[in-house]
Amino acid sequence: SMKTLNSLSGGATSSYMAANFPADYDVFALVCIDYEPARPRDAKLVQMVNDKLQKHSFNKSEFIATAEDVKTLQVIFDLEQMIGREIAWVRGESFDQLIKRKSAIPNLAKRFCTTELKIVPIRDYVIHTIGKPVFMRQGIRADEETRQKDGWSEIYLGSIDVIGKNGKPRKEKIGWAVAEYPMIRDRVFFPTIKEFRQSSGLVFPANSNCNHCFWKNPAELRQNAETNRAVIEWAQSMEAKMGKRWIDNVSFNQILAMGLQLEMSFGPSCQAGFCGDY
Repeated sequence: SMKTLNSLSGGATSSYMAANFPADYDVFALVCIDYEPARPRDAKLVQMVNDKLQKHSFNKSEFIATAEDVKTLQVIFDLEQMIGREIAWVRGESFDQLIKRKSAIPNLAKRFCTTELKIVPIRDYVIHTIGKPVFMRQGIRADEETRQKDGWSEIYLGSIDVIGKNGKPRKEKIGWAVAEYPMIRDRVFFPTIKEFRQSSGLVFPANSNCNHCFWKNPAELRQNAETNRAVIEWAQSMEAKMGKRWIDNVSFNQILAMGLQLEMSFGPSCQAGFCGDY
């Protein structure tokens, strides 16, 4: 029978899923950036992350920094202790390498970052480590059904290299995962997650997924410059380098020049189901 895999984001919803819906595999895909000023100050934490990636990830590049909130790193380690199952850490190429390779900055019209930096590394883990298709569970609640793609059973396709009958290598399409939404199935709603967030003892970031994400509104991005300034400056540097923007009508220069609006609260902004969750 097919194995199950929990796709974790470091947000409260997918952490609740890990705690309440045990899977055969628990995987966290980390978005990496090659930007020294954003390197977490805790050298031991950086070493722990690198050890995890060396152990589990198909991509073994060195971890320097993440575009996600640094608190996310600690949450995943603490969650592992809480659930008593190992969480595999995986990564793809760095965001810098991805932008260079595509000669583009992702935006609402070209949302290739989730695919390349979250889904591809999980796919590689499934293909190279597990070796057979899985039911991949996503942290989407019953009140978020609009985020659920293509009904219940989206099939994730990838291609593998096989040797054909003629002895020549060729690509073969395979379905490596079938999407599963246990919290939609079991009708888990926001209040349950809110209660878990308060009682779990885990310290969640104010918003999960990338600090500079184009799903976030400018006021929220300006807020993130207070807590994770280096990531916002990295996003600004990418705009300068590429002559392109993350958000059509506002540049990160303008965002950094904005005044800070106090007392703002934000829900999850990403629609993909692999990045942020509350």
